[in-house]
Amino acid sequence: EGWGQVDHSATVGSLADNPRAIATFFAEARAAARLHHPHIVPVFETGKVDGMHFFSMPLLSGKTLAERMAAGRMGTADCVELMIKLCAAVEYAHSFGLLHLDLKPANIYLRTDGTPIVLDFGAARQTFNADVPKLTPMYTPGFAPPDLYSKTAALGPWSDIYSIGASMFACMAASPPQAADQRKIEDKMPTYYQKLEANYSPELIN
Repeated sequence: EGWGQVDHSATVGSLADNPRAIATFFAEARAAARLHHPHIVPVFETGKVDGMHFFSMPLLSGKTLAERMAAGRMGTADCVELMIKLCAAVEYAHSFGLLHLDLKPANIYLRTDGTPIVLDFGAARQTFNADVPKLTPMYTPGFAPPDLYSKTAALGPWSDIYSIGASMFACMAASPPQAADQRKIEDKMPTYYQKLEANYSPELIN
């Protein structure tokens, strides 16, 4: 609860009677298929079967970071190593002009060897390119950046960076951070950061 579990059915089902959404779906799936990075799940194929539009990805063995959090907070070394790899994956995707915009523990998979892989880039909600149609971004409270709560704020790499930071906090606290819109009303995060000081260095917390 609170981790924002992945639900592909709503995304795919909503495309059925919307030609623009179908075009966007395939444009973004093809963009994701260009990504070849050890920490991003690959997209193998896109198509349509019995009226259902799809993209295929490999079957992975392991568990999501959200499931890992059920065991408690992560140690400093594991947390830092995880986030370095996630940052590298997202930076690589950004170099192709592709934003994720729904990074969260439920979309970060830990393979059986412990290495992370980012899920759901095939359903990425936005691209940098003005000539590519855009789906409405989805967001998960606690992990969504403030940009997604505004109809006028610009989206960019900083949007995903916020979500990576929120996921890092979750690794350290074993719970989701306060939602961005609630922080504008009353920011409780400084108090939460103070609770981390017993287990993590100031450099990591800040």
